[in-house]
Amino acid sequence: MVPFQKMKYEYDKNKVPKIYYIGDWEKDKKKGRGILYYGKSDYYDGSWENDQKHGIGQIYKNGKLIFEGTWVKDIKNGRGMSYNEKGMKIYEGEWLNNKKNGKGKLFYDDGDYYDGDFVNDKRHGIGMVLSKGKIACSGNFVEDNFESGKVTDISPAKKAIGMISASREDPKKLLARTCGVWSDQWYETE
Repeated sequence: MVPFQKMKYEYDKNKVPKIYYIGDWEKDKKKGRGILYYGKSDYYDGSWENDQKHGIGQIYKNGKLIFEGTWVKDIKNGRGMSYNEKGMKIYEGEWLNNKKNGKGKLFYDDGDYYDGDFVNDKRHGIGMVLSKGKIACSGNFVEDNFESGKVTDISPAKKAIGMISASREDPKKLLARTCGVWSDQWYETE
């Protein structure tokens, strides 16, 4: 196989290219390195195999990077990072079948982040939320909610550390926002 550069266009009704590919081909299929454009500023730039995204690549929307990582047969599988429209990283970790699965970090707008297990795009398993560089909660997450484990109130007024379990709401707004849904059971240990 000797890859070569080729351009292929699909046009809209006004004969303006809406989807086009520039890159390597083999037997009239995308293979090797190439860029697939979806309109003016949305595109995939990366590796191809048998007409599918395969290997390392990046997705851009409105000219801004929104995902970079590993693809297998057109699906996000392996390590990858996603970004919001402002260019800030929102997730870094493992992907399976286009979803966050395995170990990863989920970043929030305020600088807090979750570091732990994911299943089907949700925090699920062992993990912790860090706020202002300190652990706010660590333990077991189920279906995106903190289920049980250790909690540290990081508000300036309190330094309480406790254990929490169950899944009913608690009035501790900071912890509820950061870690998920809370119980009304709060056990101070200090």
